[in-house]
Amino acid sequence: MKFSTLLTDNKFIKSCLLTLTAISALTATNVAKADHRYQPAATVFKHCGYQGYRVSLNPGYYNLYDLRRMGVKNDDLSSIQVKRGYVVTLYEHANFQGRSLRLTYSDSCFVNNGFNDIVSSIKVERIGRRHIGGGFHHRPAPIVFQHCNFRGYGVKLTPGWYNLGQLNRLGVRNDDLSSIRVPRGYVVTLYEHANFRGRAIRLTHSDSCFVNNGFNDIVSSIKVERHRFWRR
Repeated sequence: MKFSTLLTDNKFIKSCLLTLTAISALTATNVAKADHRYQPAATVFKHCGYQGYRVSLNPGYYNLYDLRRMGVKNDDLSSIQVKRGYVVTLYEHANFQGRSLRLTYSDSCFVNNGFNDIVSSIKVERIGRRHIGGGFHHRPAPIVFQHCNFRGYGVKLTPGWYNLGQLNRLGVRNDDLSSIRVPRGYVVTLYEHANFRGRAIRLTHSDSCFVNNGFNDIVSSIKVERHRFWRR
């Protein structure tokens, strides 16, 4: 074989190898992007530090029966990873009852917030936004206010159950609310005591002053839900 022919063949082989390397790199990048795009909304773990068995959760309501079918044991979770744009509410008891912990971020150990090994039901939801025609837009959400006539501090509440601890972390003080804005399509239930107990008032519209209905400065827990008979 002539030297010129061998040199040409080597250049051809080298060119092929470079092309294959580029294709492999592009494929790996696309796979990584796909994995990120389709990662679950949340992943719960048996132990702290994201250790032990893991179970992925898409948006939905998971009662104890549902969790058991997926391999989650009762009172057995210690950490969670939450994808950006989602909110996860953990409940102490089945049927979404008892104390609750609302998370919009990953938590490596429930011991730190007194919620270790007590989870029996879970809600996984998107945070106050809805997909329409390939794009996203922010949906209005209820806002509670410190004083009548929508004055004082205001706190926006996306759909979920807010016990006293969650309200405090959002900046709402106990027995300190006097008015609320409720956008169309929502129902808000205000409770006199923590753990959704005591007297309650159910609102599907804004209320500029709770004095008028005898509910001023006594709210300790709140449920925010979309009205099931309303369609956008």
